[in-house]
Amino acid sequence: MTAPGTARRLLIRDHADSVSERMVTLSPAVAEMLPLSVCSEFHILPVEYSDGFLTVAATRDDDVAARIAIKKATDYEPRFVIADKVDIDEAIIDVYAQNGTTNAGNGATFTVDDLVAHGLAIPPRLGEQLAGRGLVTEEQLGEAVAEQQKTGGRIGEVLVHGGALEEKALLRVLSEQMDMPTVDLSEFDATQAPQDVIPEPLARQLLCVPIAADADTAYVAVPDRLSQGARTEIARHTDLDIQEFLAPRNDIEALLRRIHSVAYSETATDNLRQRFPETSAHEVLSGVQKAFLGIVAVLIIAFLIWQFTTTLVVIFAMASIFYTLTSLYKLVAGYSALEHRYLIDTSPEALALMDERTLPMYTILVPLFREAAVIPYLVQGINSL
Repeated sequence: MTAPGTARRLLIRDHADSVSERMVTLSPAVAEMLPLSVCSEFHILPVEYSDGFLTVAATRDDDVAARIAIKKATDYEPRFVIADKVDIDEAIIDVYAQNGTTNAGNGATFTVDDLVAHGLAIPPRLGEQLAGRGLVTEEQLGEAVAEQQKTGGRIGEVLVHGGALEEKALLRVLSEQMDMPTVDLSEFDATQAPQDVIPEPLARQLLCVPIAADADTAYVAVPDRLSQGARTEIARHTDLDIQEFLAPRNDIEALLRRIHSVAYSETATDNLRQRFPETSAHEVLSGVQKAFLGIVAVLIIAFLIWQFTTTLVVIFAMASIFYTLTSLYKLVAGYSALEHRYLIDTSPEALALMDERTLPMYTILVPLFREAAVIPYLVQGINSL
């Protein structure tokens, strides 16, 4: 947008098939001869007025509807000149948003917010705001945009995940952009959170957590503004008005874990056993297996009493045969892996062009038993794959 007090210029052609171009200096007084609503609807802008004719920049010179609208609004016969649509829209923004407000042609005034509503002014994108404040470099922003195009993630989350931006810095910018208050959850007492406002499964799904409630309002921490669909879903469980506060995504997830730690622990411990007992290791041996192993143990003891030396020789021989067969299996499997070929031979260039949003979702099951100390290293290793 042109700085206040600076004359705005527009590149125009006299006819659609003309190759000759010229620059005209826009006059706010002439431009405001047409209401903003007409300019925004037809992407036109008055540039000159002389001898009862109004010269209007447009994207084409055969727009009958625009001609009628101009005649109705000004009572002047328009003469069209051709300009690029983007240049026209940017010029409208400059002319009609000068100093924040302007006359709309009918006694009303329009603000920059009105220009946004009319589809003319585009608020600065988040990435542009971050770069403009020096929070990220242009190079980091470019890499994040490329990653966003592949994964479909949000630019702020991509920058945070890549380590280019602190999550709290992102939150400050989002707070200003959305005009929403923030809340610090790092020291929040989880016992004070109302648990009957939003059911835990829904709170986890929407990634929101109630932090307080009174007779009329529930105060909820969110990483982004709730959609209308999310508000409708919440309204099915509570009649309270929802007041949103911005908080980092990681802090919200951590608070949810603190609030529902008991339920989460029970789910992690017993959920598999309760839902799929046949696949759970809670019961190591079935009744039949215990009976079979008991019979084998009795037979071994009986043979040891009857023929001690011979029985030991047989046991060690069977163990050696089992060990040898296992080693052979590993050798065969390893040799076969040397001849393995990928089902699809993909070049690095093809991988770079792949849209990751179309890839299937995988679940990694990692069995652990008394190995809490290695979990951070395990998660780091999985993330690095």
